[in-house]
Amino acid sequence: MAYGTASVALGSLATAGLPGQVSSGQVALGNNSNAIYANSVALGTGSVTGSAAPTGKGYLTGTAAPLSEVSVGSSTALRRITNVADGSAPQDAATVSQLTAGMTTTTTSIANLSSSIANGTLGLVQQASAAPGNGAITMGSSTGGTSVNFTGTAGARQLNGVAAGTLATDAVNLGQLTSSIGQATALAVNYDAADMGNLTLGGANGTVIHNVAAGTLATDAANVGQVDSAVASEVGQATALAVSYDATDKGNLTLGGANGTVIHNVAAGSAATDAVNMSQLNTLSDLESQDVTAINNLNSQMTTVNNQMTTVNGQITTLTGEMTGAQSDITTLQQTPAGTGTPSTIAVDGSGSATATASGGVAVGSGAKAGGTNGTAIGGNSFAAGPNDTALGGNAQVNADGSTAVGANTTIAAVATNAVAVGESASVTVASGTAIGQGASVTAANAVALGQGSVANVANTVSVGTATNQRQITNVAAGVQATDAANVNQVNAALATAKTYTDTSAQQTLSAANAYTNQAITGANGNLTNFESQVSDQFQTVDKRIEQQGAMSAASTQMAINAAGATGNGRIAAGVGYQASRSAISVGYATSIGSKAHVSFGATASGSQTSVGAGFGLDL
Repeated sequence: MAYGTASVALGSLATAGLPGQVSSGQVALGNNSNAIYANSVALGTGSVTGSAAPTGKGYLTGTAAPLSEVSVGSSTALRRITNVADGSAPQDAATVSQLTAGMTTTTTSIANLSSSIANGTLGLVQQASAAPGNGAITMGSSTGGTSVNFTGTAGARQLNGVAAGTLATDAVNLGQLTSSIGQATALAVNYDAADMGNLTLGGANGTVIHNVAAGTLATDAANVGQVDSAVASEVGQATALAVSYDATDKGNLTLGGANGTVIHNVAAGSAATDAVNMSQLNTLSDLESQDVTAINNLNSQMTTVNNQMTTVNGQITTLTGEMTGAQSDITTLQQTPAGTGTPSTIAVDGSGSATATASGGVAVGSGAKAGGTNGTAIGGNSFAAGPNDTALGGNAQVNADGSTAVGANTTIAAVATNAVAVGESASVTVASGTAIGQGASVTAANAVALGQGSVANVANTVSVGTATNQRQITNVAAGVQATDAANVNQVNAALATAKTYTDTSAQQTLSAANAYTNQAITGANGNLTNFESQVSDQFQTVDKRIEQQGAMSAASTQMAINAAGATGNGRIAAGVGYQASRSAISVGYATSIGSKAHVSFGATASGSQTSVGAGFGLDL
């Protein structure tokens, strides 16, 4: 029953609007379908819209919900929308294939980046050979700069595990310096007191200092020519390789290469403060290019769906007008019965071949037959077999109870109770099916075929085309509920979120690289006596982080294994991991959304090191 202005209700017990309601534009197609509020559409047997217009916002996009909706099922009887072409316009529906492709590309790229960072083949500091764990370590091999600064936020750092230098340009360790300085200890000159206010040379009759170059300032130090030649040689080598600040405020540090200084063999950064190498940056650029290409393709496909759905809307409008005319004709016939039927039936045909054999039956047209109670057959050779059947159009054939066929040569099979077929040659062969459009067919229970030639052959689905001839669905509002259709805007927003995450990670990595480069290379210009302790702390920190990363990786793996296969009720999983003397714990949550979608969240911690992650998947 259609209550609202310009509303349409088609199918047994279908309802468009509510009695006494001031609204318009409702469309209910299918037995027991119910479109309640203005401009809402209920499509398919048992489909029900909300009782009022949605008020939420679109998922991801945040756009306001429109004052209308299209429902293809109910809260307890969901349907899939099948044979949907890939969307291209922002308001087009997106396919599972598009979502899967976008998420797979982004997930794979991020995983590859993480692997490169973790195995040391990507970053400012990396291994020279291809195999992680082997080969020399280089730093900033493809970048400029002539000095290295190790200073961190807590001050200078130690560099531990430094092998004894063998070449003129090699770094020296404290052992080498101690040996050389020890040789000069006998000749060392010390301050008289800790305040360094006086210095007394030890000659009994005074001490002669030979060949000292004249200083230019009162505070100039003497040259090292007085020192033993061995000490001068060792200290000179260390000084030549030292990296110093440009000024005492430590605001700048310049490496000494004549044409800039390249830091080679920079491993891929893995922590937030690690440096990155060119391979990581190039990978991020490729990911962005792939995202742009995928989005452009998606926009083109969604435009095609928009055009096709516009055509379908026109066909439905035409059908609505035709049904209104048919209802008017029936009203006229009921007021002025004629023909050969009994007083409780109507049979109208100039040749007398129309028959209505049961109470309330109506048969209009040559050879029209209404065989059941309240059956209606209008059109030449139309046939309404059982109770409450409706056959409108030449040769329209309804062979099952409670079904409706509108259009020439439409057919509803004997087993297809409570079915609806609208459009020339449209057909339904199963119960509760709905076929709308010329040549549309439904062969699976409770399915809907919408549009010319559309085929619905999977139960509880809505098809807008065929396996080889898809259509776009246009003007799709942003989905709010978990079972709502998503539009291209939402897909783009999801991709943009993934891209933003990638860009942010890249920016953080690059910023960390700059910070690391500015902070991590220093100390050589400081007191050489403190050199050993600075290097030791740094390598202890690195060892700790490596052990923590290994423990965190093991904990995350164990958590993920236990979170896999979570149902709609959700699953909380935890895992622990150990490496060397470090331990880590990982906690995660996974759940299913509907029958196809899955989402997971997790976090891992080891001491002060933490990491978080999230995942999304769709079953195909």
